[in-house]
Amino acid sequence: MAVFHLFSQLPPELRICIWELAMATPRLVDLPAPEPPGCNTILQPHTKIGDLWYQQAPAFFFVNWESRVEALRVCNIRFTSTPSNHANGKVRHIIMASHDILKVEHTEMQTFSGDSNLVRNIMSGNRSGKYTIAAIVC
Repeated sequence: MAVFHLFSQLPPELRICIWELAMATPRLVDLPAPEPPGCNTILQPHTKIGDLWYQQAPAFFFVNWESRVEALRVCNIRFTSTPSNHANGKVRHIIMASHDILKVEHTEMQTFSGDSNLVRNIMSGNRSGKYTIAAIVC
């Protein structure tokens, strides 16, 4: 893999265009079914915005200050997912861009709050691997 060592010396306007192009690829944001109590899961990348820790943050949040600023601008959908039986699951804070795809396993009902109404692409299914993709057009 080639490394471009002079990236930081490019004009800021060009660097921002490159960040925007890199962030234009949709991500699959996985909202798995809640784990049973006491189940250990692999930690996903988290980033703190304000007082909340957001799960599955894009890698752009961790590159440098400039990419984080662009990621905050592009990833403008922030919401909370709470399992209907809160005792059996964790509250998840999710951050995503409008072109990302939210993958939801429908093994248990979830309650969403925040900017969840801005989500445009949803993939729903179950652990058997059968999924349906829906694009929401307003």
